[in-house]
Amino acid sequence: MVQRSKKESCTNGWTDEELAKINLRCLLEYAIRAKLSRTLSNTKSTCEKDGIPFNISVDDLKPYPLTCPVLGTPIDWMLTGSSRNDSPSIDRMIPEKGYVKGNVRLISQKANRLKGNASVQELKAILKYMEGSDENEG
Repeated sequence: MVQRSKKESCTNGWTDEELAKINLRCLLEYAIRAKLSRTLSNTKSTCEKDGIPFNISVDDLKPYPLTCPVLGTPIDWMLTGSSRNDSPSIDRMIPEKGYVKGNVRLISQKANRLKGNASVQELKAILKYMEGSDENEG
């Protein structure tokens, strides 16, 4: 990180004194809520088109994790454009139920992609296969 003197301004013209007055927690929550609002708007449109139940709001997705609860990796809330492994993703715990209260949580895109629509038994079978493959290689 580049250190600046107290009087030196950032590229946007803000001084360090001005920036020091910003509550970073509130700013981060604002950015997360704005991102989730856009995501939910797009998801709702898709659900209406595809007949998938949808009744969630931004508040239904709290808490907003900074770390993926599945993989323990950072979630990058500031990404824009196409999603990456560390992008936030709305997981439907039971996919058939849709995006409804009590059936959704926030995880990383990678974790959601790995989980897919697999059942617990299918994921256990994959894990058993992978663990067996490690033994065979060693």
